[in-house]
Amino acid sequence: MKGLILGMIAGAAAMYVCTKKMKQEDYDKWCDKASDLWEKGKEKVKDTIDMGKNKAEYMGDRAEDYLDKANTNS
Repeated sequence: MKGLILGMIAGAAAMYVCTKKMKQEDYDKWCDKASDLWEKGKEKVKDTIDMGKNKAEYMGDRAEDYLDKANTNS
């Protein structure tokens, strides 16, 4: 929790410094790029979660098959 709060404070400070140093045009371009980066990051997180779910399901199916084979052989 402390890391999150410190990260938010550092991010806010960095944004303040950046906005003071940039012209309004540059700020708008930077915001657009940051927004695009944020959207790409969200997509990658969703893809990673889906991949993890798929792998977990696959491993569950394999374990089930293994148990079925073990029960059949016994």
